Amino acid sequence: LLGRDDARRMELLPEAASAGAGMIDVVGDLFCPSPDERAVDDRAITRQMEVVAAIHRMGSQAILSSHPQRRMRYDEVFAQLTDFAARGADVVKIVASADDEEAYVESLETTVKLARNLATPFVHLCAGKYSRRQRLAALPLGGAITFAVWRYHDFAPYTQPTIEEFCRERDASGGKPIRKG
Repeated sequence: LLGRDDARRMELLPEAASAGAGMIDVVGDLFCPSPDERAVDDRAITRQMEVVAAIHRMGSQAILSSHPQRRMRYDEVFAQLTDFAARGADVVKIVASADDEEAYVESLETTVKLARNLATPFVHLCAGKYSRRQRLAALPLGGAITFAVWRYHDFAPYTQPTIEEFCRERDASGGKPIRKG
């Protein structure tokens, strides 16, 4: 749906739900393009909440997502994801950035803190130099969902790990993620 206007995106939601989509992605600045893809306009937020309610009526779940792709502290991530959860999302998602070792470690700490403190299932991923490592660690540290590719192609650069890498990581960790509690 990239490159489409918000009205056209909304026309496609019922089609996705009727086609069996279990979860529909709603960008966090829908109806109000904003920094960090997080609408702050009250009218836009109300409309987003209406969209989430409509997705629920269609029998699907809603994931409210954003892709700031910048280094973010825990308090920034927590505030944004808590805000998204208050809009009625079943899952909340943010993609920050980890371009150096310090940012990578901070991203891991953020994921653990989110698992302990955020009531809503979440996706916390990073773009950047440490993207693959952070994505492999996100699930065992408490993330609800992550993303992988089946295989790489010559025509597209991938920062996501492969499914095979996730399987190896799961086997090495015993498959026991950190849980809230």
